Amino acid sequence: MIETVEKQASSAGEPSGASPTDCAPSRSQHFLAMDGLRGIAAGAVAIGHLHHTLHSPLRLPNTGLAVDFFFMLSGFVLAYAYADRIETSGFRAFLLARIVRLYPMIVAGVTIALAYFLVTDGMSPQLGQYTLAGVLLLPTLKPNNIDPSFLPLDPPAWSLFFEMVASILFGLGAWRGSRNALGWSVAAAAVMLTMAVGMHGTFDTGWSPSTIGAGLARVCFGFGAGVLLYRLHSTGKVPRLRLPFALQPLILSAVLLLPALSWPLQLVCASAIFPLLLLGAAQDRGAPSGFCRALGELSYPLYVIHWPIYLWVGLVGSSLWTAPLAFLTASMAAYLLFKVYDEPVRSWLNARIRASGKLERGLQAV
Repeated sequence: MIETVEKQASSAGEPSGASPTDCAPSRSQHFLAMDGLRGIAAGAVAIGHLHHTLHSPLRLPNTGLAVDFFFMLSGFVLAYAYADRIETSGFRAFLLARIVRLYPMIVAGVTIALAYFLVTDGMSPQLGQYTLAGVLLLPTLKPNNIDPSFLPLDPPAWSLFFEMVASILFGLGAWRGSRNALGWSVAAAAVMLTMAVGMHGTFDTGWSPSTIGAGLARVCFGFGAGVLLYRLHSTGKVPRLRLPFALQPLILSAVLLLPALSWPLQLVCASAIFPLLLLGAAQDRGAPSGFCRALGELSYPLYVIHWPIYLWVGLVGSSLWTAPLAFLTASMAAYLLFKVYDEPVRSWLNARIRASGKLERGLQAV
């Protein structure tokens, strides 16, 4: 779900000689502004979960909307990176690329959580089942004594389950028909989403066994809307929004960090503000590269491991500094894991799979 928009071929960031009003992307384009927004959204989720794990007095009830932004961004990125390559390379190669991109950090997050529960509670058959479910990204549908999420060892990974569902559907042909058909499917998903969040009274749903249907509605709308936005953007005919990069993080942060919004206002954010932000980021060619690249690299590892890291920090005790210490520790651990584990493991896996002839160079995990 939270993926750096890596360049597909060369080290070029933008096509040489591109007009500042030309919104059509090239295959070597790197959407730096999206990387920055992704990092900010992941940070907001991590800060919001301080209340759930460490009982921080800071309540941020809108950070769950970041998941809908991630789904939309993933749809845009996968449509850009893979849509015209799946037909020639095949579904198997595409699925391998997605597994290589997502699973190393999923395994890391589950391992950190497993170590915590082994230390605090000891081994049990249930813990073994939850570990296997977490590593395979399979929902645990029966009630458990760890967390109400259907992935109890690392609850934020619930959205990664739906990310894989969307990836599989996309690889099999969903959201890859005509623009009209895509538009109608997004409209139908919007109706499903409205009904689901209206029933639950919030967007913060879809993560428990009883609300999986709401999670499916969220990913179908968000991912499909992202694909549609890319299809519109790729025509080069979308009006330029002229949204400076400095405003983009401010708008996203305001949405995610404001006091509680009613579900109709949350729906406005997901269906209107997020698409505008995504198009603005796609058109932006003045984003600070170092800042955005670092946030993009940090985003996915931070999202996956912050919850189990918080559990470990909680063993130290509770004080005024516990929450800031937990967030800092999770951020440092995420970046370290990215550099010494995630990036090298993915490079190694990509090389091995390409050597076996099962994955083309153009379909390396992004």
